[in-house]
Amino acid sequence: MAISTRFISNIRIGVRLGGAFTGVCLCMVLALGIGFWGQNSASNATESLAAAVDIRRQALLATFRTADLNG
Repeated sequence: MAISTRFISNIRIGVRLGGAFTGVCLCMVLALGIGFWGQNSASNATESLAAAVDIRRQALLATFRTADLNG
């Protein structure tokens, strides 16, 4: 454990800050990718729900037309 701490403290501050900044940027890019994936999934679910509502509406309309035809 002491060896890794000594190794990190021997690295110049600019390199350490650059590494930390790169790590933060990578985390942000990962969060952005997960956000886009989630938004795409929600959009697909919304489209599926809209199609199901349309099918239900058509089935209900067919039921009413059948009842109207049969009296």
